[in-house]
Amino acid sequence: MKVTILGTGAYGIALALMFNENNCDITMWTKFEHEKAALEKDREHKQVLPKVKIPKVIKFTTDMAEAVKDKEIILRAFPAHAVDNIVNELKKYYQPSQHIIIASKGIENDTCLFPYDIVINNIKTSHIAVISGPSFAVDIAQKVPIGLSLATRSIETERVAKLALQNEYLKL
Repeated sequence: MKVTILGTGAYGIALALMFNENNCDITMWTKFEHEKAALEKDREHKQVLPKVKIPKVIKFTTDMAEAVKDKEIILRAFPAHAVDNIVNELKKYYQPSQHIIIASKGIENDTCLFPYDIVINNIKTSHIAVISGPSFAVDIAQKVPIGLSLATRSIETERVAKLALQNEYLKL
């Protein structure tokens, strides 16, 4: 399964490692060229998940069109305060067959909207889900067993999310 993770922070990287456990083809997007270069060079995000190695099969890009093209899942894992700008860029490339999974906590600063609301207000789709639950990125990255809640109205999005993300370490 082809997956893009929008965001290269601790949670995005930890979830990339779980997708990798299921042999997904993973691309991670960042808007910062210097961050992309450091991740490619070091295969580690020293500021947020030191000593957690990122497998070489995980690709990095700063090009949203490249990140989203031909992907089955788009996982949104960047801070809630950045949702509006990134979603506006995403909607230029989003295809109706793609599944969006939101993995961010918090609310948008200016509107006090949840990330789900911002996505739905900008991208008309029924293929959307939210994952949440008591977890820390470092625990996920270290393969500590984790259970997360998956909320969606789409049976197909639920099936795709579980197939791509659930494994012996992470249950939805």
